[in-house]
Order: sequence, then structure tokens, then C-alpha cells
Amino acid sequence: MTSPYLTSPPEVPQPHRTSPWQPDLPPPSGPPIAPSTVVPFPAGETPGGWLQQQLLSRRIVLARGYLSHDLATVVCAQLLTLDAEGDDPAELHLSTPDGDLDAALTVLDAMGVLRITVRALAVGTVGGPAVAVFAAAPERLAFPHATFHLTEPALRADGSASEVAAHEAHYRGLLTSLYERIAEATGREVDQVREDARRGTFLTAEDALACGLATKIHRKPYPPASPNPPRCGNSGRSGPAAVTALRRCGRPPASPAIRSVLVVSWLRQGGTRQPSCWR
Repeated sequence: MTSPYLTSPPEVPQPHRTSPWQPDLPPPSGPPIAPSTVVPFPAGETPGGWLQQQLLSRRIVLARGYLSHDLATVVCAQLLTLDAEGDDPAELHLSTPDGDLDAALTVLDAMGVLRITVRALAVGTVGGPAVAVFAAAPERLAFPHATFHLTEPALRADGSASEVAAHEAHYRGLLTSLYERIAEATGREVDQVREDARRGTFLTAEDALACGLATKIHRKPYPPASPNPPRCGNSGRSGPAAVTALRRCGRPPASPAIRSVLVVSWLRQGGTRQPSCWR
């Protein structure tokens, strides 16, 4: 005898299908729903790959996060690709709070053989060996809230005492080369840069501009002044402030709607009638 508990479960009913659990449903009426036309990236491509292609088409190289060997390899490959594609300058956007000493020197060597000009832009925090990568660019821009952290990269070595000593001597030589790049950009002595790194000095965008690490602070330019100033001094004002400005100006506002609103405000302030110059 077959147990009722060993039987297979009933089949899940499908839409528009007659079943004991679901009656017949009419087919959907109306025009078919068109798919959304807003596509953030082309079909078949990942968001990261599509965004990377868009940045490279604008000759922008983005370096974010820890400056590791993998990130340095990607940055060097993109810079070399842009150098082979044309002579227009390339932008290197840096937001790397720390990194490996060898990785930073790899990017420095790649930037040294480029024919194109690399414009570095500090976004967020640039610290550790990445400061030398920023300093190697001839044109160095920083956002107003960018931060620079001069710190000495850590040395990781294992083995015997003689092997650790050899690693330390090699590390000191690479570190001196790194500090020379920063000193060349800022016009300071190498010992001063080394002392600032030992103390873990933080620099704001203004400090970096003052010491020569940054050549310019990147700000949005102000719009040019309008050749036709407004008729009255009520531009950007409302309520009593606008009424006071119009009282001093003595000329009517340009818009009839604004004129009617200001007349109401005029009467609420104690005015007896609409000024003759507003009619």
C-alpha cells in the first residue's frame, strides 16, 4: 500500500491555466507594456566595464582605494593606452589614502616615459606613496576638500637578520627616491619632506597650494556678469525686503504677477494705495 505522504506534491498552477485551485483568468487587456528605454549601460556589459570605457573615452584614469600592485598595473596600462591613442593630455584622478611603495614607483616610472601630459587631480584623500604619484604630474589640481597625508610607508620583511637588513637598506633607497620626487615638486629639501612623513603631516588643499604640492585648487568658475542688469533692486528678494528695494528704486517690476504680489505686501506694510510709478 502506498503511503499518502510519499506522493509527489501537486503541480504549481500556471497563469491562465485551469486547475482545481485557480479558476480561468482572462488574458491581460490593453496594449503591451513597453520596456524601459533608460539603459544605464549597454546590454552584455558590466557596469564597471562600461563606466571604464566612458572615462577612457574622455581620457580620464581613475585610481581609487589602496594603491596596490594590481591597481598600479591597471593605471599604467590605461596611461600607456592613452599615450598611444593620441597627443591630448590625460587626467589622473587620485583618491588613494595609502599604498605600496613598489606600486607607487611603478606608476612613477610609467609616467616618466609618457609622451603626453598627465594632469593629476586629488579627489578625497591622497596619502602615503601616492603623494609622490600626484607630485610627479606637471599640472596638479586639488578639490577644495582634498587632503594630503604625508606618511612613511611600512616595511614588511621576514627571514634571517641579514636578509631583513638587506631589505631595510633597499627600502631606504627606494624611500629616498620617493621623497626626492616630492621635494622636486615642492621646492623643499629632501630631509624636510622625510621629517614631515615621519610625523604623519596632514595638508589641506590650501596648505598643498601654499607649499607647492598643488598648482591649483579646482573650483567651479563663477558665471559671467549679466550685461543687462534687472530693472529694480528686487532681484532674488521677496516679501518686505523686495518692497523696500522697490520703494527706493521707484520703478515697477517687469512681471505683472510679481507686481500684484508686491502690491499686496505693500498694503500689508501700511501703504494706502499702489504707487503711481508701478501702474
